[in-house]
Amino acid sequence: MSEVRWARLAESLAAVGVAARVDVTPYPGGVNRSVTLKAGNSLIEVSDAWWRKNPDIWIGWQVHIEGRQDSIVKRTWPVTKKRSEVVAAVREALAGANGRP
Repeated sequence: MSEVRWARLAESLAAVGVAARVDVTPYPGGVNRSVTLKAGNSLIEVSDAWWRKNPDIWIGWQVHIEGRQDSIVKRTWPVTKKRSEVVAAVREALAGANGRP
């Protein structure tokens, strides 16, 4: 199910002109998936968010933007299960990272 969820998110991002590649990172309990985009001096990341009391329960995607040199998080958007909200957050992050209002 997770692969389908991420594939559909990548398709939604591609539909608005954002080329996204889903990165898969294994860890002892499973895998983490994320999308990392470079924009100017910033990195925009979309990652899985899991309930801290039960790591088997997916609560949505998390978008944040951070500096490429210092890794300081500049902004974090709310966790959401709605692809449209993730796409909007990514577009807003890209606009801000490229100096557009």
